Amino acid sequence: MGEPVLAVQRAHQHQLSCSMCGKSEENVRYLMAGAAGGHLCDACTVAAMKIVVRTRAAELFGLR
Repeated sequence: MGEPVLAVQRAHQHQLSCSMCGKSEENVRYLMAGAAGGHLCDACTVAAMKIVVRTRAAELFGLR
């Protein structure tokens, strides 16, 4: 019965970080997990959303 507890403790010792900027989980508000095991922090999420919105607006309205 003791083995699963040890496995859980070992898993929590690994610190997660943003796959884009490298900030650790201690230095961000949240990390969003990706399907391939990567993580995206709140700041990188906002930056990515800005890129998507600007690109989509340019496509829709013919802006450059």
